[in-house]
Amino acid sequence: RYISVTGVQTCALPISRYVASYLSAEIIGTAFDDTVDHLLRTLACPTCQGRLDVSAAALVCKRCQHGYPFQGPVLDLLPASFQPDVEFTDEIVQIYERESRPRFVRVMAADWDGLVTAEVELRYLQQHLNTTDGMVVDLACGAGSRTDMVAQQVGARRVIAVDISLPMLTTCQAAVAGIIPVRATATALPLADASAGAINCSDALQAFSDVRVVLLEVSRALRPGGLLTVFTFVESESEPVRYAQQIGRAHV
Repeated sequence: RYISVTGVQTCALPISRYVASYLSAEIIGTAFDDTVDHLLRTLACPTCQGRLDVSAAALVCKRCQHGYPFQGPVLDLLPASFQPDVEFTDEIVQIYERESRPRFVRVMAADWDGLVTAEVELRYLQQHLNTTDGMVVDLACGAGSRTDMVAQQVGARRVIAVDISLPMLTTCQAAVAGIIPVRATATALPLADASAGAINCSDALQAFSDVRVVLLEVSRALRPGGLLTVFTFVESESEPVRYAQQIGRAHV
């Protein structure tokens, strides 16, 4: 399939190679399969779920005509009216996987006597994701430690890593070569109806301000028979832990 590229005079490019040029050097350097076609069928306008066309500098919704610019290797698919309340600093991102996330999980895992470990999560994903078809979304991917686990099971080029934080996504993309990093909010996923083969959300579901809306979005985006894998935490009876959970919710 071919498209005319906005802003490039009399130029037509294979759509898979054009889109891939924005996504990762690993994809460019390999023979194209149907990965990019799957991606274009999976992604959609977060505002109206319209299909997206490719221009020289953005993905453009065919229905509402809103453009979503490329941010280096990251596709920015936040709704036009959405403004994040909090952005992680580069300093926080650099220590996130090494210090902040392990401490958070240790505190929250007190709900289950400390049984939640990275090894437990990996075994869970190995058990459930290895037979999944289609694109796989890692929701609230952070800096990429669990995204790497997902990529190990399904292949990096099938993984759409979604987070609201641009520094987190940039770090995740650098850490897990070949994934497709997408900036988006979980309450308005940039995914077409019934398009994703699986959605994973590790250690983050409990932090969303409206979990019901997020789960409705996940349900909308999953194809029939699609899979949701989740690690989350029940609300603690311990006052210090409950306080930490509430503080964490304000920053996700």
